[in-house]
Amino acid sequence: MIGVPHPKWDERPAAYVVPVSHTSLDPEELRSFLSEHVAKWWVPEDWFVVSEIPRTSVGKLDKNRLRELHRDIADRQ
Repeated sequence: MIGVPHPKWDERPAAYVVPVSHTSLDPEELRSFLSEHVAKWWVPEDWFVVSEIPRTSVGKLDKNRLRELHRDIADRQ
């Protein structure tokens, strides 16, 4: 999950998820699950299914590359 620009709130979370093989992801189900476990402002409005999450050389999530990916997606919309 990364923070992305939002016109009203300055920034909101966006989720990038990798599905387990041969499964489908329903953003509404994911949103419903999270809403039972975290504050509602933490629940992402935008969900993106990707084949892999970019990682740094030490294996951490590469949030900078995810933000670049998000900008590319936003530019195409």
